[in-house]
Amino acid sequence: MYFIIAGHMFSAGNEYLYTFSVSLFFAISGFLCHHESDNIVFWNKLFRNLILPCLLICLIILALETLARLVTNKMVWSLIPMRLFNILIGNQGKGVVGGGIGMCWFIYTLVICKILYQYVRNKYLQTTIVLLCVAIAIIYNEIGNYLYNSILNVSLAYPAFMGGILLKVLEKKSIHGIARYVVMILLSLLFVIGITPLNGSVRMYGALYGNSIILFFLGVVAGTIGIYTLSLMLQRYKPKHLAMLSMGTILILGFHNFFLIAYKLFFKTFRTTFLDYSASLVILLAFIPIILLTKKYFPVLLGFRGKTA
Repeated sequence: MYFIIAGHMFSAGNEYLYTFSVSLFFAISGFLCHHESDNIVFWNKLFRNLILPCLLICLIILALETLARLVTNKMVWSLIPMRLFNILIGNQGKGVVGGGIGMCWFIYTLVICKILYQYVRNKYLQTTIVLLCVAIAIIYNEIGNYLYNSILNVSLAYPAFMGGILLKVLEKKSIHGIARYVVMILLSLLFVIGITPLNGSVRMYGALYGNSIILFFLGVVAGTIGIYTLSLMLQRYKPKHLAMLSMGTILILGFHNFFLIAYKLFFKTFRTTFLDYSASLVILLAFIPIILLTKKYFPVLLGFRGKTA
């Protein structure tokens, strides 16, 4: 979540974060995902944990934006049904009338990834779908007529998601030892630093992988392995606040842009790269009390995560 927030600062070094940060989200989601033996249980969890919170967050953001337009006398009522339609079909809002699902495209795309994994159990068919996603991404990038749609973003997100599934399978074969951890992290960092200038701009929100699909996936693998290894090294420490932030991932995805807007507005003449990355951490930590309050009074926005009987 820190990398996502810092990436949306669009500060110096942004391209290096985008090389792996968004794909890392889907890889982690795949790593933590498991197949449900009961499809009814699967759909119940999917609706409660992802679909319902996503819809509510989109409606809250729409309500806040509508209120702002009313206050500034810039309200156009015809935009509301257009916005709702765009949310329904997964349009992010860029290049379409009325706006769209915005940052919640992460959740929309993840829902599709989870459905695919739940219902496609044959390994050969899973591999075929991953290859099909890659082929669609290549054709789409070559055409050059870009859309910003959550469904299309599956073409890059699902391979990353399945990469997380594979990482979970290989977890028991992980190389252990502090020295080995440090070496793996440094090698991953060097790979990301070397690949990013060659591959150029990665924009997974538009299903854009940069100059080369091969370099894109090399960057994804390098970044994911680096963060995974860092997690192994730090797994002995389990701070309470870290678990709290993890529980509030959906909330952070949905609303962190409001903090970014406020920061960029108030610090527009004082912004530096160091300040941007420091502010990203402050914004992330600011969600801790928000998550606590949401957990207590409106747990549906957290997908009922952490809710006790």
